[in-house]
Amino acid sequence: METYSPDNDIEPVNQNLPEGPIVFIHGYISDSRIWDHFRSHWNGNETSHFPTLSGFGDFSSRSESNIEFGVELHTNDIVAYIENELGTAAHLVGWSYGASLALLIATRRPELVNSVYCYEAGLNGFITDHETAMLVGEDRQNMVASVIKALNRGDLRRAAKEMVNNACGVDSVFENLDKHDQQVFLDNAETIPAMFANRSDSFSSSMIAVDLQKIRCRVTIGTGALARPAYRIVGDEASRIIPAAYRQIIPTALHVAPATNPQLFATAILRHFSTL
Repeated sequence: METYSPDNDIEPVNQNLPEGPIVFIHGYISDSRIWDHFRSHWNGNETSHFPTLSGFGDFSSRSESNIEFGVELHTNDIVAYIENELGTAAHLVGWSYGASLALLIATRRPELVNSVYCYEAGLNGFITDHETAMLVGEDRQNMVASVIKALNRGDLRRAAKEMVNNACGVDSVFENLDKHDQQVFLDNAETIPAMFANRSDSFSSSMIAVDLQKIRCRVTIGTGALARPAYRIVGDEASRIIPAAYRQIIPTALHVAPATNPQLFATAILRHFSTL
């Protein structure tokens, strides 16, 4: 396990990047715009790709109300992007839900994945110890309780705010984001009901089987030092199971690190690439 200090931050430089494309996969209630601040600290933008998953994005310009949503759909999104847009294997950088997708793709289509940087994934179907799985489940319930209350009141804006704050386990994280990042989350608030409506096709369902032992590429499992128990436990368990795993803990980092500390997050990814 590696722990590094923000005192050792360095500005990312091109020669630290690996050969081949890098695909960044965003998390829940967001889209490719959530990487905008990060990209100002990332000098590898020429080889980096920031797709938006199906169903996400700015809903203010949409006429349709039905949202296609689910793990299988989004896994296929990234696989199709690699095969059709890139035409070659890629390094995957996933945050939150995107980190879970990256790990799933690495198990199912290993020939398409050169390495994975995984930050605070939510998948837990691979955890076999009952007590450990219960701890993760209980923390998840605590995380979404106020979100569900807001949804039941029909208050999507409040649900989005609660989702961001609760994922971090810290009050007022959403309120302290800049207007750009707040708007990204609010623009995607319409996806929250879809996320809860299709629980059988989500990473909280045991129906989504993820055999992490099948992963053969280098994987860095990152969590913030301030991570909720669910993310920390999933990170610890995943790094124990994946054969070529490299555990990384980022001091002072919250769940929404790409938004709250993009330079530190960029440095963390470079540490991953330095292990290849």
